[in-house]
Amino acid sequence: MSAIRSNHPATGGRRLAQLALLALLTLTLALAGCSDDDDDGDSNPTGPTIPGGSDFDQATAVSQAQVAAPQGVALVESMDDLAAGFTRAAKDYAYNGDTQRWEYDASWTQGGYTYNWFYTVQYLDGDGNPQQEAGDAASAVHTMDGSGAFSQSQGGVTIDYDYSYVYDVTLTGLGTETVVMNGTGGIGIDYTYSGNGIEQSDTYAMNWETLGGGVSYPSSGCPTGTIRYDMDPYYMDLVFDGSSTAQATLYDGNGNAVSGGDSSHTVSCSR
Repeated sequence: MSAIRSNHPATGGRRLAQLALLALLTLTLALAGCSDDDDDGDSNPTGPTIPGGSDFDQATAVSQAQVAAPQGVALVESMDDLAAGFTRAAKDYAYNGDTQRWEYDASWTQGGYTYNWFYTVQYLDGDGNPQQEAGDAASAVHTMDGSGAFSQSQGGVTIDYDYSYVYDVTLTGLGTETVVMNGTGGIGIDYTYSGNGIEQSDTYAMNWETLGGGVSYPSSGCPTGTIRYDMDPYYMDLVFDGSSTAQATLYDGNGNAVSGGDSSHTVSCSR
């Protein structure tokens, strides 16, 4: 990342920090969307709960809305794969008899970024009792708890981030005509900036949740339901209305639609 030149060092420094923040938020969401580390067709939920944090400005909220919306669509489209269970012997996941769930601990380091993602999958029968195989499971619970860091020094400027990413998704109706997903997630970032006589630190958070009865996806139809993303004071609703198009709309704190924060996405209507 190249430094942004400015006649006012404080302005240039803050701009550089903002650009790095946007890059990390985007990368964190992208990593979540590419979290399947095998080539056998299994999927992990995509998707972002870390409360508090500084308010998002409009440019950051618009940028993240454009990233979050397709990630939300990918999460919904992966529901059938998530519900189907493992299609291979546990190459990455291992069954933990103590916790009665499948677990996978993944670590990665590259270009100043590090992360550790810890995934779990648990299958439940109709009475809510854990079972090892997907088989006749009535529901499945997928969770992930991720943490990581980013550090970059350039031209006398040092930027450091610590970030967290979590989700908790439950799918019900396995083996029936309609699978229903309820879930929450979030990403939290703490960053510090030092350079050009400036010392800054701040915290950002974006959370998401399914609204109402969750997102329903019939085996021979289009999904319905809403995922809401909270980027205080902004929020975005990703609405699946039973058609082949999902609509994302970003709102400000007064409930007014924000220019540039809307997008439409084609959705598969066959699981």
